[in-house]
Amino acid sequence: MIPEPSSSQHASFDSARDFISRPPPLSKIEFPKFDGDNPRLWCDHCEMFFEVYSVGDHLKTRFAALNFSGAAAAWL
Repeated sequence: MIPEPSSSQHASFDSARDFISRPPPLSKIEFPKFDGDNPRLWCDHCEMFFEVYSVGDHLKTRFAALNFSGAAAAWL
């Protein structure tokens, strides 16, 4: 038989859970593909993605390079 937790133990668990509350998860946003057209607009979209997902500077180039398509991928 498992003993019931005391009310003081239960209260501290509730306050700990409230303290660690998390914001709701973000909706999935696709990283913008770059096909060679309008690089400034693509760059702006990339910066917004990096900001929303808190992408570190050391990963930004890798994200971008993985998302070149069409003529831009051949150029890369």
